[in-house]
Amino acid sequence: MEKDLPKNWIEIKLDKVVTSKKGKKPKIRIDTAIENSVPYLDIRSVENDEIRRYADIPSSRIINEKQIGIVWDGARSGGVTKGKYGAVGSTIAILNQIGVNENYLLKLLESKLDFLNTNTRGTGIPHVDPKILWDIDIPLPPLPEQKRIVAKLNKLFVQVEVIKTSLDKIPVLLKNLRQQVLTQ
Repeated sequence: MEKDLPKNWIEIKLDKVVTSKKGKKPKIRIDTAIENSVPYLDIRSVENDEIRRYADIPSSRIINEKQIGIVWDGARSGGVTKGKYGAVGSTIAILNQIGVNENYLLKLLESKLDFLNTNTRGTGIPHVDPKILWDIDIPLPPLPEQKRIVAKLNKLFVQVEVIKTSLDKIPVLLKNLRQQVLTQ
């Protein structure tokens, strides 16, 4: 079945617009920052912004703020992050985009989390299945359109958070209302 894409869009496999490099365990990991060290990015630091350790730069794989990290191993396989700087642990891979806006690619990969996480390989510890990952079809608009899409998604996600916050208040309001009705 052929997909109807807008004019000037193409569909391309992920492996044509991304290269990757798997993280590795640095030789030196310490509890406090020292000269020539960077934050050590493991799963907890990626998910919770909790830096617990630091690593030496020479033996580390470094990710910068514009690169995307993908959780490669473990229960959270397929999860992605961006905006981090530090030494990437062995459970994370660094993605470098080619001709794709990094924020557009991030949003697209975020939408594939459940798919990637339920199509892992390995028996004990799940791992991202490279065949599945690299075979993902990417609807690719021109770069200016990618930026517009990301801006629109960011606005919508802010609205979603406002709605979630409002919904979280409803149980308390209902409890107070019930109490007032019973009191009267």
